[in-house]
Amino acid sequence: MKKLVCILLLIQSGFVIAQTETVVTINGKKVQINPNSLNTADNGLSANAGNVQLGGALIRSTTLATSSVNTLAVTGLEQGATTDNIIVTDANGVLKKISSSSIANVKDVKIINTNYTVTDTDYTIIASQLSGDITITLPDASASKDRTLLINQTNVLNSSGTEVTVKFNVPVFYSDTYSVNEIAAPYYSSTGGTLKITLQSDGNKWYVVSSL
Repeated sequence: MKKLVCILLLIQSGFVIAQTETVVTINGKKVQINPNSLNTADNGLSANAGNVQLGGALIRSTTLATSSVNTLAVTGLEQGATTDNIIVTDANGVLKKISSSSIANVKDVKIINTNYTVTDTDYTIIASQLSGDITITLPDASASKDRTLLINQTNVLNSSGTEVTVKFNVPVFYSDTYSVNEIAAPYYSSTGGTLKITLQSDGNKWYVVSSL
């Protein structure tokens, strides 16, 4: 019986030793710990087979501090749709969501006379009092599915009588057989000389859907 107890004690001792590790403190003391007892995680993290992994419920208010050097990025996101929710932050930086339809009526008007890059809220762009050719940089058509832009060029001649042109960074498609990197719309002399086009993206190209 004593031999059996000794054997059990040896087995138990060997099991405990196998489950523990010895670490040395900054004071030079050796301490034994059981890593399995540390296999816990919370507040947005989870533990799995000794690994701490991202994913879990938050149990308190949590802040991630970033800076211009230590930035935060998420790559590999799926392409969204115009019906998706939009992530915003309040005055305290707390993340919240709003429906895309709630900002669908934001349609800014921009008046320009130099090169210009279209922003997320632009709807109407008026190229006025041009002294020379300018280029409007359109957003990527693949990220602008169903978006509409109105472009109005209010003068076709500068003060010296030289023709001026509003160009685009990519071709816009007027028909199946004609595309060009500029406004090529009818000239309205009766309204003082203007060119007007409406562009819309199908998620692949920018099409001229109206020249009125």
